[in-house]
Amino acid sequence: MTHSKNDMQGYYEILGIAPDADAGAIKKAYRIRAKDLHPDKNSNTDTEDDFRLLVDAYNVLSDKTGRAAYDQLGGSSTSISKTKYRPCCCCGVVSAQPRYVVFKEVYSNIFKANEKTTSGVFCSRCAAKTAFTASFKTWAFGWWSLSGAYVTVKTLKYNFFGGEKPKNKNFELLMQQAKAFLADGKPDFAKASAKQARKFGTSNKERKQVQNFLTALNKCKIKRLKDSWKKFGFSFYLQLVPFAVLLTAVLFAVIDVNKLKSFLPEKEPSISIDGFTEEYSVFELPFSAKETPYHTVKDKTDIYYGPNIKYDIMTIVEKNAVVHVTGIIPQSLWVRVMTSDGQVGFVKHRLIKKKREE
Repeated sequence: MTHSKNDMQGYYEILGIAPDADAGAIKKAYRIRAKDLHPDKNSNTDTEDDFRLLVDAYNVLSDKTGRAAYDQLGGSSTSISKTKYRPCCCCGVVSAQPRYVVFKEVYSNIFKANEKTTSGVFCSRCAAKTAFTASFKTWAFGWWSLSGAYVTVKTLKYNFFGGEKPKNKNFELLMQQAKAFLADGKPDFAKASAKQARKFGTSNKERKQVQNFLTALNKCKIKRLKDSWKKFGFSFYLQLVPFAVLLTAVLFAVIDVNKLKSFLPEKEPSISIDGFTEEYSVFELPFSAKETPYHTVKDKTDIYYGPNIKYDIMTIVEKNAVVHVTGIIPQSLWVRVMTSDGQVGFVKHRLIKKKREE
């Protein structure tokens, strides 16, 4: 049976109504036809398929959004009401922005590098995991042949930027998803998926198909969907982890350890007093910190030549004597101070306190 150009599925013809019939006429026509075709009231087996088509026609035309899309698309060759979702091939989640993606892996032997592809419909999270797995296997097994290094670098770059997303397959995938959402009574998600499909349309026919679909849903408020397929998204940085580990190992192997010592604080020369010698490091404090006054807390506070009581005593100051801390001794109870008369020595930091402003 052939149908009119604007009723490709014959939904209006099945219900026996005109394309401009109102909602009341659609409901009335369905009730009348359902009584004649319902399997419980009609023993003729030929009517079962007709009854299913009647239900499909009513489900689409009784819904304002579904009817508008059906009219705009001319009742496309695939029934909107029968369109199924395409879930993620890994986790089974239905997404409004799935992608068909192809990833590559490289396995090498001594003589040859072999490529293997992994493809399917993915949500963004599972795509990131699959990309990481493919890249990790390539890191581990791709280098060990004459051509392996070149193929491995090429494949890693391929996976780093999200694999290959064929335009034709992703256009069909997203339009199928949009129609499935529409049939499921979710026109906002249908519109969001159709807008995603527009990015993959390559021909005027495909772009017009998306535009007609969106025009039919122009009164629907679109869900604001965060783009989970950014070029430098989670997948990109996750795949950089092995590269960062390798680069760190190479740097430690190449850099002369002796050169690293130049970045460490210099030690002051060792001091020998009465046969006692000790090496220690002093971290200089910034000028602003040196200006902060401290005062001694004991009646008599000993200031030593070095950060140890085995050194000789340089001077003894009274309680509440003002000193300025000029340096600290790492992993020590000692600090270097300057007294009010300009002498520089060492004292335990518990014996001084910051002077309160009056």
